[in-house]
Amino acid sequence: MPNFQHIDLYPELMIVQQRFDILYADAIRCMNKMIPVRDKRVKNDNWKVLPLVLEEEDRNFINDLESKKLQDIVPATFSLLSQIPSIKAFAYSQLQPHSIIAAHKHSNPFVTASFCLSCEPASCYIKVNDEIRFFEEKELIIFDYTQMHEVVNNGNLARVVLLMLLENRCC
Repeated sequence: MPNFQHIDLYPELMIVQQRFDILYADAIRCMNKMIPVRDKRVKNDNWKVLPLVLEEEDRNFINDLESKKLQDIVPATFSLLSQIPSIKAFAYSQLQPHSIIAAHKHSNPFVTASFCLSCEPASCYIKVNDEIRFFEEKELIIFDYTQMHEVVNNGNLARVVLLMLLENRCC
């Protein structure tokens, strides 16, 4: 099973790349509403998320009613991604400068498509098992989140991405 997958397996995500400006504007609008992730993967409040459509494990710190209120903050994002049936859950994610989301994996049979909206070039990456991919603005990284993965931001700017969970089509 490969750590990373090519966008050709998920052609419906091309529209996400084409709508960068809209998604970026929504991301900026929701920054002050993001919720800190407080678990063993991260220190302090260095990682924040805005879960818009929940995956099961999101329900540990937010409920569906709260998520619905967050959807109203970013209507363009919610409208666009809700029209793509293969996307099972989605959220904005912000990792502060000089921060790490420690290695972890999930049990759900999904891949995560991470659409980079903002990062310092060559300073933010994801490592899945022993393979590394650097985040670049306007680019998608699709990875198997059942594999051990970690995210590192060595830069001086926050890394902001739109996370989308999809069923794994590979292999």
